[in-house]
Order: sequence, then structure tokens, then C-alpha cells
Amino acid sequence: LEPTNFVNDLEPPALAIEPRLTEIKEAVLARGWRVCMMSGSGTSIFALGPPDGDAAAAGLEGWQDDLGSTCFMTTFVSRPEEDEKVWYGEA
Repeated sequence: LEPTNFVNDLEPPALAIEPRLTEIKEAVLARGWRVCMMSGSGTSIFALGPPDGDAAAAGLEGWQDDLGSTCFMTTFVSRPEEDEKVWYGEA
């Protein structure tokens, strides 16, 4: 995953208007994720891929207090093309 492969044109103006979003994004990147960006017009900030270093083992322990935000660990799900009877599976 390369950060330059992901673009949200609404992110720069939103970060300029609300500096707290920049603080949260920088904190997520500092915890080991290479890709972190804002969704849409700013309803959430998310990170992609496995984190580097100790962040993977640490999970989200203490994040809500550190960031002053609610944090969720998620995984992608997808529908396998080869079996239409299967509704979804982990990506």
C-alpha cells in the first residue's frame, strides 16, 4: 500500500478548517500505519493495511483516550466470485 495511491480531494480543505482532524491523522500514522485518510467529507478517518512494528500487537488499547475519538478495528469482507451461493467472506 502506497499513500500516494489514495486521494480524497475534500481532505485538504477539511483539515484546514478543522485542525483536530490533522492531529488525529498524524497520531494514527505515528502508530505505524502507512495509509491514513479521511472518508468522504470527513465523517471518519481510517487506516489501511497492517500497521508496522508494535502497533499490530497493541491493537486499539488506549486509543480512544489518546485521540479523544472512538476507534474501531475492522476487516474487509467480499463476495467470492467463484461461488454465488456464498454471501461474503473475509478479504
